[in-house]
Amino acid sequence: MKVSALASFVAAAAIAAAHAHAAAPSPLEYEREFATWLETHGLVFEDPLMYIQKMETYIANDQFIRHHNEHSNTSFTLGHNEFSHLTFQEFAAMKRGFAMPEGYLETRLKQASTMNSTSVDVDAAPVSVDWVEKGGVTAVKNQGQCGSCWAFSTTGAVEGAAFVSGKKLPTLSEQELVDCDHNGDHGCNGGLMDHALQWIQEQGGICSEEAYNYHGAVEQCHKCKQVVQVTGFTDVTSNDETALKIAVSKQPVSVAIEADQREFQFYKSGVFDKPCGQQLDHGVLAVGYGVEDDKKFWKIKNSWGTTWGENGYIRLARDFGPAAGQCGIAMAPSYPHAAWISGADEVQQQEEAITEELVVTEAEMESLLTESLELALENMIFELGAMTENNDIDNGIDLQLENVLDGEHHVYEYIPSV
Repeated sequence: MKVSALASFVAAAAIAAAHAHAAAPSPLEYEREFATWLETHGLVFEDPLMYIQKMETYIANDQFIRHHNEHSNTSFTLGHNEFSHLTFQEFAAMKRGFAMPEGYLETRLKQASTMNSTSVDVDAAPVSVDWVEKGGVTAVKNQGQCGSCWAFSTTGAVEGAAFVSGKKLPTLSEQELVDCDHNGDHGCNGGLMDHALQWIQEQGGICSEEAYNYHGAVEQCHKCKQVVQVTGFTDVTSNDETALKIAVSKQPVSVAIEADQREFQFYKSGVFDKPCGQQLDHGVLAVGYGVEDDKKFWKIKNSWGTTWGENGYIRLARDFGPAAGQCGIAMAPSYPHAAWISGADEVQQQEEAITEELVVTEAEMESLLTESLELALENMIFELGAMTENNDIDNGIDLQLENVLDGEHHVYEYIPSV
């Protein structure tokens, strides 16, 4: 960051004055707060003009967050996250990515669904469900600067379906969908979960995250070993939250919402109950529902990382407002029928064991190696291509290496001390 302390302070003072607020920090406090935020998120702006511009955006966002938390009558709070240096226009351009073909919603409404709330015992659905607690949801992921939310919603639903069918949870590849699925989907420029599910079904399955990891950009499609197959999918009755509740009680469900409210960028906690429209633009995953302080909610897994929301999740108001549901959540839900491909769960477990990375310090690595040089050489396999320089440890000369794989298939990364 090459911007003078004086220039930074003057800029902060001017910006703070322009956004005057009774409880706002002083200009110096703002400058320090922004510097701490940059360090926390590993960001550096070398250009002084860019630095001042981003600080101005940060302060404006801070004022928005403070005003909401102090004056809003809603049931949710806002807070800073990794997107605090972005205007909402910048944020919206890199996130979201749900794209429907013309006439998609109208076609859904005309089609009779196999999941109809009038023909199902509504009372059979429990009062609350949380597939995260049940172990049917993978860790929160981050789509990065790519409009691939549709791929994350799809893999989340397939992961959940495979868990329900086989009681083992896979971690599946969004990148494979981004690179290879051209069935009406467009990589980082948006897509539709139904199209992706159809593509997986036609391809005979989808690969694991370990075999085809995420890069956040469209790359060359390549083959890998498929681990989970999709045998079909169901479109839940549109504009029917009761039908959606029944579906979510059975497994995680792909849903689309309108997420173009500025509050979405900084959502921190609580039940999001501000009216937010029905122009669907973001694919997410419904992983549960419940009630808090007499407020019904949907628990939604997002793909914007864990600094956003409630560790990557948002709770949307349920049975709130129009038939389409809060932010249109009941307009286009769907869920897959999926199962592990025979033997694939064992393959994934082996991949996870081999690629599990444990970062150790120099002292820990030296202790690991010097306990017995002969025993270490017998029980450790050097990873192919790793550079090694095996010198005399007893004489105090370090053993230099990049990565080493021990007998339990843990990959150790050697980090020399500074």
